[in-house]
Amino acid sequence: MMYALLFALVSGTTALV
Repeated sequence: MMYALLFALVSGTTALV
């Protein structure tokens, strides 16, 4: 569960870059 949120956050950060 938490990992899914973490992955989404990292994905969003990568999309920003």
